[in-house]
Amino acid sequence: MALIKCSECGTEVSSEADKCPKCAFPIKKTAKKTQQKKLANGCAIGCLTVFVIFAILFLVVVLSSKKSPPPHLGKASLSSNKSITESMSEKPALELKKEWEFVNGQYGNTLIRGIVKNNSQKNYSYVQISFGIYDKSGAKIGTAMANINNLRSGGTWKFEASVLQNFDDIDTAKLEELTGF
Repeated sequence: MALIKCSECGTEVSSEADKCPKCAFPIKKTAKKTQQKKLANGCAIGCLTVFVIFAILFLVVVLSSKKSPPPHLGKASLSSNKSITESMSEKPALELKKEWEFVNGQYGNTLIRGIVKNNSQKNYSYVQISFGIYDKSGAKIGTAMANINNLRSGGTWKFEASVLQNFDDIDTAKLEELTGF
């Protein structure tokens, strides 16, 4: 039991009293509403604090991961170590031509551009190519992928696979998968 002030006349009254002995103002209902308001305000402040903390953490992570855009690369191949070697005696059903290259995309992003040829008699409803992206230490730092629908028998596909890593971090790319169905 605690003493509270009557919100009508200001007299000190027990929080357990039904009404104020001086002015007959209802006490229990008013005390419960006041307590509920305090609880709701405290909960709202706690939720807001948690939200602000998460927002700050999100901004820190996003801003710290921003990298400078890759340099303009034009359409030329960059270096001989950024190539792929395939030694196959027969032509596979889906073949990556050796002319693939790193290029600077329209929006300043890095792309792997090349050609895939369908050497089979089959029409593919879906074809996908993916490259592993590696740094100078040989560690894999990402994947570049592209896909297309409806590659006909004997047809070619000029693909552009987006590379999300900063170009300066890239040493090589290796074909990981060329599949279709």
